[in-house]
Amino acid sequence: MVIDPAKQTPITVLTGFLGAGKSTLLKRLLTLPEFGAAGVVINEFGDVPIDHDVLAEGLPEMAVTSTGCICCTIGGDIRAAVSEMHEAAQKLGRLPLPQVIVETTGMADPAPIVNQLVAGAVPAFGLRDHIVARNYRLAGVVTAFDVVSGPQTLPKHPESVKQIAFADMVILTKADMVEEADRAEALAAAKSLVRQMNAGATILTADEALRDMAAVFAPRPYAPRDLGPDVEEWLTASAGAHHHHAHDHGHGDHHHDHAGHHHHHDHGEHQHHDHGEHHHNHDHGGHSHEGSFGVGTFSLVLDQPVHKQALIHAMDMVQMLYGTHLLRLKGVLHFADDGEVPHILQVVQHVVHPLARQEAWPSEDRTSRIVAITFGINPDIVKVALESALRPAVLKAAS
Repeated sequence: MVIDPAKQTPITVLTGFLGAGKSTLLKRLLTLPEFGAAGVVINEFGDVPIDHDVLAEGLPEMAVTSTGCICCTIGGDIRAAVSEMHEAAQKLGRLPLPQVIVETTGMADPAPIVNQLVAGAVPAFGLRDHIVARNYRLAGVVTAFDVVSGPQTLPKHPESVKQIAFADMVILTKADMVEEADRAEALAAAKSLVRQMNAGATILTADEALRDMAAVFAPRPYAPRDLGPDVEEWLTASAGAHHHHAHDHGHGDHHHDHAGHHHHHDHGEHQHHDHGEHHHNHDHGGHSHEGSFGVGTFSLVLDQPVHKQALIHAMDMVQMLYGTHLLRLKGVLHFADDGEVPHILQVVQHVVHPLARQEAWPSEDRTSRIVAITFGINPDIVKVALESALRPAVLKAAS
């Protein structure tokens, strides 16, 4: 059966390493009226969803948040997430969706994702695969690249190299964190690095991209095999892994907001209290998130409000002791001394960003939630240190 691409819903993948600014770009994109009816898939690394609340004010009606791993080749993958969205949109009479935006986790290997969305790359086996293959097409890969920490990240994390290599659009972010006198040089160096890995991608500064986000995410022809020999090799390896490798791990939770209703599908046994660390320990077409304390995560949920000063001291302690091992930390926080609205905590490696006060809680959930991604250390060590620093504040607030 010949499928007319013009009749398929375009999917744009938004990727980039941890802390590169993907959620900021997506939030800005979703303020545009032409993207109000788009479908959005947000993938998170960890047991507790954070980005959904960060973006809640701007999310369209068709949004799926998954704490599963969409960069896997079998199981709870990108096809499953898009198929779920398709089914929900069908029930609500919203098909066809005009466009779908997929924001990957910062640790995502783009090769399996691209393979599952490019026609003929990976065979469609089940019903969900056929639904996605018939109704959706890959129409662009946008990668955010942090000009501050990105150059140091590239030699340590092959995922970050692949994220740039698979892009047809690269946005240079975080330049505003560089001294103005050094900014032009930093941007030029970042652009040169990107060009070494991807000679054909369009490269924009964040300011340039933000001036016309609709153009950045406009559907366009996407041919990954034209991006270079490395990309073709990675795609072939990923497709081979699909045929020869079986996964035996769970794929977390899916959270849906359809027409203002919140639906939670629990695919694990996560309790709404403390969540232990999670070691990502499966094959991703050539790399592993496990090893001698490679990449790991932990999640922390605090049912009682915490004190802002206690958090500041806790973060100072964690940064001093474990800063080099902390790739990423996100939190939605309920403060005892300012609990009417949530505050967003963002930490990227050695940089702790100022707390961002939100306008309102996105739901009835008032718990404080923190998710962290570590490297080269047992995540339990960092979790226990952070929890012990925050618990006295919790006990004080509860008394």
